Amino acid sequence: MKLELTEANDRQLDLVYSWIERQFDLREVKPLRLIRTLTEQGLYSTEMLMVDGQFTGYVLTAFADPRRGRLIDFLAVLPDRQDMGFGGHILRIVREQSCGAPVFLEVEDPDCMGTDADRAVALRRIAFYERNGCRMTGIRLNLYDVDFRIMTVSEGSRTDDAYIRARLEEVYHTFFTDEIYSAKVLFK
Repeated sequence: MKLELTEANDRQLDLVYSWIERQFDLREVKPLRLIRTLTEQGLYSTEMLMVDGQFTGYVLTAFADPRRGRLIDFLAVLPDRQDMGFGGHILRIVREQSCGAPVFLEVEDPDCMGTDADRAVALRRIAFYERNGCRMTGIRLNLYDVDFRIMTVSEGSRTDDAYIRARLEEVYHTFFTDEIYSAKVLFK
């Protein structure tokens, strides 16, 4: 089996984005034009996991400076390919690509979910990341009215909460104007 994580071209980004809209809460989905702009500025990356030439999953990462850390913005495997280890494979590659800089990600806070079903999904996602070497930080935030906790994984780099939060703030400042940041990015 041949597994490759490859940078998406414009046409492929449209395909990935259509899956993001199906697989994530729409409140979390950034406009496609913002993703394209950040990509053109070198601040965002969209990669596709290809297994034997078949599109299987994707990961979108954001960074103000990739040497100081990167945010996994979206990571998913297509529904018919889930539970086969492909998500863990994507995470391992991203960790390797980070060259020792911390990798961090937002997970919906299960304590703030409205239904038992949503809470179960959030806990399942957290368990996946923990099985793949991530640890929960003490960082919590509300982003566009969605409550998140921050997890991190890294190889030999700083992973204390203050450092991770500072890197996360840098990334969010690349996404949002100061006005939107003040109104919609609320660290707890």
